[in-house]
Amino acid sequence: MVIIIIIIIIIIIIIIIIIHQKLAEAFELIEDKTPYYKHTPAKVLENENLKLYWNRSILTDKTISFNRPDITFMAKKTKNTFLIDIAVPNTYI
Repeated sequence: MVIIIIIIIIIIIIIIIIIHQKLAEAFELIEDKTPYYKHTPAKVLENENLKLYWNRSILTDKTISFNRPDITFMAKKTKNTFLIDIAVPNTYI
């Protein structure tokens, strides 16, 4: 059972890294196209239009215990922020 949980966690981490890498490539925040298994996400990627955060805490006006989404994507001009957080429900483990 423990091995299955570890495998699921590793798969989730790989999926999150792939999403981060593809967003960074699509919006030209990174220039090199390394394979996903060699990609190490930077904490902050930024250009004049966008910011892409990796596993960074968010300050809120109310105290929230879980304030660290996997990926935070911010469009500077439109001031839109997208939070990407991936989870697996415990009912399937």
